[in-house]
Amino acid sequence: MTLFSLINPDLPYPYALEIEERQGCRTVDVFKECIETGLLPKLSERYNQFHNESWKPLTKLFATSTKFQPTLRPSADQVLQELLNSHVKVQSLLVSQASVTDAVDEAYAKGDMSDPTEHSQQSLNACSFLSLLIADRATSSTDETLNLSAIMQDLILNFPKSTSKDLTKGTTV
Repeated sequence: MTLFSLINPDLPYPYALEIEERQGCRTVDVFKECIETGLLPKLSERYNQFHNESWKPLTKLFATSTKFQPTLRPSADQVLQELLNSHVKVQSLLVSQASVTDAVDEAYAKGDMSDPTEHSQQSLNACSFLSLLIADRATSSTDETLNLSAIMQDLILNFPKSTSKDLTKGTTV
């Protein structure tokens, strides 16, 4: 399911296209027919170019992981290793979620701020939404060489400030 979602970000679940094509049929019947005939879920046509180019290794991993005969599928450990070795680049960020709070603490210590609790609390609340904002920016991007670390750093540094400004104006983001 996770691999399917990664390579088909616009589809809500596997077999969504098959269910849509067979309107009027019960969902459970469509699932049953697909499984009994050994039919894998269709991939989104919207991402065909990615499936055949930059996402090809991930698409291939999905295909090998969804073989109906269990002995032909890789183990969960093999899938994890493939993901870590071929598809994931771990990169340290220049900032963290604590960076904004640390900056508030530093400003308070220098006497530049009278009440750090209000700003600090807003920053911490804003950080609760980082994963949603990161996902939104990543999935709405059309850039094939998506730079997640840049997106994350920008959101960590700027989202709490922009939200706080909008809240003081009486508007919502």
